[in-house]
Amino acid sequence: MAYKPLAFIRRDFLTQTSYRFSFILSIVWMFVGIASSYFISRLLGTAVSPYLDSYNASYFEFALIGVAFYGFAYADSLSGTVRSY
Repeated sequence: MAYKPLAFIRRDFLTQTSYRFSFILSIVWMFVGIASSYFISRLLGTAVSPYLDSYNASYFEFALIGVAFYGFAYADSLSGTVRSY
């Protein structure tokens, strides 16, 4: 039963890597997003620290986790893939 999710992951990985330019561009955009979050956190400095002190986190950590979960919250690629079968 565990081979089915791995088969989906393998299939999607092979599909993504078959479009090399798109795959490389998505990796580049990932690093651009991380770098922009870092520089925005440096720009804001300690202005947002009082709001995040209770979480023991910096703005960069907050933004990075938010961006990562945003992709999961609004992604329908998994549900669309499951629906198509």
